[in-house]
Amino acid sequence: MATAPLRLELGGFPSTPTSANEAIHNTRSKPGPATGGLFYAEDERRPSMTFLLCPATARLWQPEKHAWIAHMDVKCDDVPLLMREGFHWDASNVIKEEGYFDDSEIRDGKVLPKRCYFLADIHQPRRWIAFLRVYAYDANILHNFDLSLLSPELIRCASADNQYGQRIYKYQAYTAPDKSSRISEIPMIRFNTIYDKMPMEGFWPWPRKRSENDLADHTEKYKGYKTDYPQDYPEGWLYE
Repeated sequence: MATAPLRLELGGFPSTPTSANEAIHNTRSKPGPATGGLFYAEDERRPSMTFLLCPATARLWQPEKHAWIAHMDVKCDDVPLLMREGFHWDASNVIKEEGYFDDSEIRDGKVLPKRCYFLADIHQPRRWIAFLRVYAYDANILHNFDLSLLSPELIRCASADNQYGQRIYKYQAYTAPDKSSRISEIPMIRFNTIYDKMPMEGFWPWPRKRSENDLADHTEKYKGYKTDYPQDYPEGWLYE
């Protein structure tokens, strides 16, 4: 059974606070202290949405084959609401004082640094909070990482659960066989047990509302950046 969420008092704010920091720390006078995401750790809910991203179509958890890998966990009481209204976020949702850099993880005998961000919905009542980690063997990539690079087109895996931890949404991008190793292909998986093929907005990778500008915007955004999306996928792979 789902654990009851730890509520934070947010009284006295208008319907839309001016910053994500206000939504968490209940303050207008100054930013909150640097606590390393304590508000997220103290929230007893399990993550109900997860998104994994990388800029190339190699197997996701092969960091040596990617410039970076990103992992976002979202705690949310009402996933269907975010399906209907869209899961929208950008840099304005980042609580800057909570972020930090961590180089304590070792993978394959090498340090795998990560940069951690904490985010919150700026609308009230607050619908979600999130913990985002970006990994890269080259720490310089993390020092000046551009969060606008994280787009639905680069999501390799996404999932969502109901309040009892049961899976209600799954998206897994196709990964071709790796001829240089024993890794076989990873098939594409897509299902939504709540709304089936209802198009969704924001960060949801599938199914998305078709836009004539989607591919043009993607091409311009990643011009000069090493990425092989979305040409490796069948026509209409994001849409139904």
